[in-house]
Amino acid sequence: PHSINRRMIQMNDQQWAMAEQLAARHYFTVVNREKNENGEHYYVATHPDLPGCIADGQTLEEAKQELANARVDYFYFLLEDFIFSD
Repeated sequence: PHSINRRMIQMNDQQWAMAEQLAARHYFTVVNREKNENGEHYYVATHPDLPGCIADGQTLEEAKQELANARVDYFYFLLEDFIFSD
């Protein structure tokens, strides 16, 4: 059992490294300025080529940074689903 945990951690590290590599590529980004129910503006950033990869922020820069973080998670979980799928 202990070796299985070590293998899983190593695999997770490898997946994370691969996710970071994939996320570092250039992806077309769309940013929209939205208004919440209180009338306050915020920004929503997406990558149309990566369905479901979306983030928001109070500023344009925050939305873009959050999208960059979401992109790594997006690829990590795609890789996880691919590797562990039946």
